Amino acid sequence: MGRYNEVLAGRYNKLLTRLFSMKGPAPAPQLAGDIAATINFFNGVENRFLESWERFGLVVGIAAVAANTSAIRLRNPPTSNVLMVFEKLSLASPTGVVEGINCFNGPLTTDLAVVTALTGSRFDARTRPQPSLILSSQNTTPAPATPSNQFANLQLLASSNWELIWDENMEIPLLPGDALQFQPQAVNLQISLTFWWRERFLEDSERT
Repeated sequence: MGRYNEVLAGRYNKLLTRLFSMKGPAPAPQLAGDIAATINFFNGVENRFLESWERFGLVVGIAAVAANTSAIRLRNPPTSNVLMVFEKLSLASPTGVVEGINCFNGPLTTDLAVVTALTGSRFDARTRPQPSLILSSQNTTPAPATPSNQFANLQLLASSNWELIWDENMEIPLLPGDALQFQPQAVNLQISLTFWWRERFLEDSERT
């Protein structure tokens, strides 16, 4: 027989069970009879793994090529069943010139010309060595197609960095079937991106 206000999403019960090494059935199987939900549980990045999050990080640089546009694409495959959240996106203009960068997001299911393996990008030794994210790039013709939405237009000073994310409210989720893309506004410009992100599998209730 089902419980009153039974909790059917298993992720939080799994966190409680693993964090405290508890045995037996779910330790929090139902909500209180009145509104009483309080979740202030996160207490450090070392416990992200206990919440089923896996953290990764990488830096990638794409060289300038005359008459061509450089681009970097971060894509979540449609069948991944994984939620990705970007914690750090730092764009750099290492060529010593002022550089404009366009930032895009939206549905996309293809990669750019060069796909880079992300094995070894994990932050936590308990994490899978290979994330679900697909990194691709190019600096060749034809010019890369872009996702449907441009969400930022950045102007980088010479030899400078631009941080897109300053706090948790600026973190960017990436759901299956979507992509982020970064590219200079002009040809023959180098682009460098430092990105940190976390991944976890979607719960049944989160799938669209």
